Amino acid sequence: MNIRLLYVDVAKGIGILLVVVGHLSWGCHTREVHSVINIFHMPFWFFVSAFFFKGSTWYELLTKKVSRLVIPYFFYGLFAFVLYYKITPPSHILTGLKEQMVHFCIGMRSNGYMFSSTLWFLSSLFGVYVISNLFTRITDKKYANTIKFLLILTLFNVGMLSDYYDIILPLNLDVSIYMLPYFFLGYYSKDTVSKIPKVNNRFFLMLTLSAIVFFFYYICIERRYISDVNIYACKFGVYPFNYISAFGGIMILLLLSQFISRYENSYMSKILSWLGKNSIIIFIVHQAFIIHPLNCCNILAENTMTNGILRFSIVILISSCLVPVINKYLYWSIGLRKELSV
Repeated sequence: MNIRLLYVDVAKGIGILLVVVGHLSWGCHTREVHSVINIFHMPFWFFVSAFFFKGSTWYELLTKKVSRLVIPYFFYGLFAFVLYYKITPPSHILTGLKEQMVHFCIGMRSNGYMFSSTLWFLSSLFGVYVISNLFTRITDKKYANTIKFLLILTLFNVGMLSDYYDIILPLNLDVSIYMLPYFFLGYYSKDTVSKIPKVNNRFFLMLTLSAIVFFFYYICIERRYISDVNIYACKFGVYPFNYISAFGGIMILLLLSQFISRYENSYMSKILSWLGKNSIIIFIVHQAFIIHPLNCCNILAENTMTNGILRFSIVILISSCLVPVINKYLYWSIGLRKELSV
C-alpha cells in the first residue's frame, strides 16, 4: 500500500476513535477528556478532507459530493429519526416532532436532537467543498490572491459574528465558515505534511513545532478557554488560541499516524487503517444507532471510567459489525458504487 495513503487511513482511524471517545462519559474525568478532544478532533476531519480535494466542474463536484454527503445525511437522518421516536420515552423527548423535523431538514443543529447529532458534519463538509470550489474558480492572475484573502476575511468575520450572537445558520454554514481555514491549510500543506520527517522547509517545521508546544500550553495552562470549544453547540472558543492549538493537535495526530504506518504489517496499523477507510460509516451510526439506544435502555448507565471503557468497546464492536453490512447492502447510501463496495 502507498505509505501516504496508509498514514492518512491510520490518522482517520485514530480520528474516529477520538470522535467516539468524545461522545461517551468517563466518570469524573469526562469534562477534561471532552475539553481536550474538542480542541482538534473535528478540525482534523476538515484538514485531512482537503488532502483529496481538487477544483472541478460544478457538475462533477455536486454529483460526487451529493451522493457522498447529502444522501447519507437525509437517509440515515430519517432512519435515526424513526428510531429516536420509537425507543425514546415520551418524557425524554426534548422538543416536538415538527420542530425537530424542520431543524433537521434545513441542516440546523440544536441540543437534544439526538437522532441526527453527528450528521451535521456531513452538511458542513459539503458546504466547505462548495465554498472551496468557488475559490478555485477565481483565476485572475493579478487579483486572485487578493480576492481570496478578502473573501476568507469576510467569511471569518461572519463566522465570528454567528458565534458571538449565538446564531446557527441553515445547512450548518456557520461551521463550514469556521472550518475553512483548517481546510485550506490542509489543502496547501498536504504535500509538505506527507514528508514531515524529511521536509527541509524550516518555516513549516517551526510552525508545526510552535503549534504543538502551544497545544500543550493551552490544555495545561489556559484550561479556562478549552471548555468553551464545542463545534456542535456552535461554541468556537477563543479564535487565535483555538486555531493554533487545534493545528498543534492535528499535527500530533498526523505525526503519530506516520510513525504507526511505518509498521504497515502490524495489527495496530491494519486495524486503524481499516477503521479509517470505514470512518464515514462509524461516524454516521455510532451515536444515533448505538450510544443513544444504550442510554435509553440504561445499559451501563452509571457514569464511571469502567463503564466508559465498556461502552466504548461495545460501540466500536457494533459499529465494526455494521460496516460490512452497509458496504454490501447499502453501499449506495454512502456514495459507493457496487463494484467498490465488495
